Amino acid sequence: MTDVLDIASPFCFLSAAERVALRAELQEHVLTAGDTIIRAGDTDDRVYLIATGWVETPSGRIEAGHYFGERAALFGEARQVDVTAGSDTTLVSLSGDRFMRLVHESKPFAQALGDILRDKQGIFRAFDQFMAEIGRAVARNEIPFAKVLPLYQSLVPALHPYALDPKVIDWGALSYAVRRLPLNVTRTFSWFLTDNLPRLYQEPDTYFTSMSTAARPRSTYEMLPGKSMVLIRDGISDLVDFVTCLCVFAIEALKIRKRIGRHDLLLHVEKSARADLDRPATIEALKALPFGEEEIHRLVELWPDRPFSRLEEIAAHHEDFAIHVKKQRENYNSRHSEVWSAQIARATKDLLGELPSALPEDVAVHVISSNTHSVTNCLSAFVVSRAEEIMSWAKSSGHRLANETWVEPMDLVYTLTRDWLASSPQRLTARRAADEAAGMIKLRQTAFTGIEVELIDATRIVKAGPIDANVTAPASKPALIVNIDFAFGQQAEEIIGTLVSLFGRRIRSVNVLGKAGALVGRRGDVLVPTRFIEQSNDGLHPLEHLAANETERLRKRLGPIGLHIGPMLTVTGTLLQNRMMLNFYKHLWGCVGLEMEGSFYHRKLFESVELGVLSEDVTLRYLYYVSDLPLDHTSNLSGRMSPREGVPPLYAITREILSGIFDSEARR
Repeated sequence: MTDVLDIASPFCFLSAAERVALRAELQEHVLTAGDTIIRAGDTDDRVYLIATGWVETPSGRIEAGHYFGERAALFGEARQVDVTAGSDTTLVSLSGDRFMRLVHESKPFAQALGDILRDKQGIFRAFDQFMAEIGRAVARNEIPFAKVLPLYQSLVPALHPYALDPKVIDWGALSYAVRRLPLNVTRTFSWFLTDNLPRLYQEPDTYFTSMSTAARPRSTYEMLPGKSMVLIRDGISDLVDFVTCLCVFAIEALKIRKRIGRHDLLLHVEKSARADLDRPATIEALKALPFGEEEIHRLVELWPDRPFSRLEEIAAHHEDFAIHVKKQRENYNSRHSEVWSAQIARATKDLLGELPSALPEDVAVHVISSNTHSVTNCLSAFVVSRAEEIMSWAKSSGHRLANETWVEPMDLVYTLTRDWLASSPQRLTARRAADEAAGMIKLRQTAFTGIEVELIDATRIVKAGPIDANVTAPASKPALIVNIDFAFGQQAEEIIGTLVSLFGRRIRSVNVLGKAGALVGRRGDVLVPTRFIEQSNDGLHPLEHLAANETERLRKRLGPIGLHIGPMLTVTGTLLQNRMMLNFYKHLWGCVGLEMEGSFYHRKLFESVELGVLSEDVTLRYLYYVSDLPLDHTSNLSGRMSPREGVPPLYAITREILSGIFDSEARR
């Protein structure tokens, strides 16, 4: 009976010794036609191989020499369908734990299983269909939202666990989406998405009202009531992000509309929207609607400015979105990245006296992709020298973090700095002047890329005063740090390509200081990738490991913070990931986390080295802190990180990258 191991894929790819060991653990099952093997809803996770006979599933017959039942173990889910014996049948089975040991210990087994699941069983079919529809929509310049929405729902995204439950409002997912959509989403019906401003609207602020987005830098303009123009970034990532966030909003807004869809309730909403209610009165008025106490809290948190007006707009909207897309093709006018490049070139001349192309050969350029503020805080003598003053201000003003004790005291200082500066316009002005005098220039415009830039003359930093005590002091050799904000997905390839073209072989290092979702560990841990896997095509981008001394130094910096080293998945869109996909990459590829830019950065950098545009000895560093655990709905992006969770790992990897840069300059 156990000869089935020798013919059933992927078991046949186990070594002879592994199959011998497995045979001793198999359990035999003899059944007659009609016997039930698996019931939908069962929580057992045994995996079965058919030795003789066949079994019946809703999707068809499975013959002898094949296996079934692996998804319960692999994806951590209850049984989805009934499975019965179609004839007199003999099965052998192994426990879910033993099956997962094979996945983790045998690379040939894992690879063969992955090929079966993705290629033959099509477990990513929903993802592929969604992306194919987006591709077709871009080609015809219009996204049929009524067609895209059910494709999104069929994904059952991990960040949107209640997408298919009509009775439960998924406040976490709704909050995530609304914070990444323009403020006027509740009253907009027509969206014009473009990656290049029409010639007529080159200065959109002159014609239209700008609409802010809380958590995603995105230029949006209300062209007229009900119609908005959104400037999307290069590549497909930003478009996918916008559309999927609209899908979340549409699904959850429908649930809200059904809750308040009675004549008397709508009259109450309309009356309250017209009244000038303060916050306590607003909360009291919301109690007349069919929302629980926690739901009222989430509603006011989501729309603190006149929530009744938002409810009134949702009641009338029905999410009948018309989405027109215009992505440039064969356009010889300046792209945003080219305008952005020209801005950096001019700023470089202002700072160092020469355009990038004319910089002396001994000027080393180091690129950092980060949130920008952690780098400048660590290098700002203005901030570092005022640590005691900032802490005293926090205590005297009753700041909520004032009495906390952190492992690294400067992390708390940096966390308080933003509020300390915001409390006094004079302080903010003084800081800007001091940083500029110390050789730090911040570009005020982003040329519609959404990418802020700071240029830092490293040779002037040390002369201005103290920097973070845990950062290696800069050497006196000429060096320029180009500190850019996070790129978004595929846009990273265009952005890094622009910088490579601008500075060329003067670039000595590229450092990606990012945030990622983790498939292991906890929020606030740190991830170091050994390779990137591009989700769209499972493209593999190997990386060199950190040098042993740098790895050890990083571990010491982190202290109690967890460190995980392994493959990283570059995803197409945050809201396109479901639990099946995440478990697939966790177990079969060994991924420790997921992010959105790594593959695009690395592919362009590898290409640049191969073409000779970058030096072969350019140093590449990729470090990520964990912002969410997408497989844990209590620790995902719909719930914001506390400062104590996010700040210490962010500054630990900032210090590591800055020290790596300055150490390399000292050795040069």
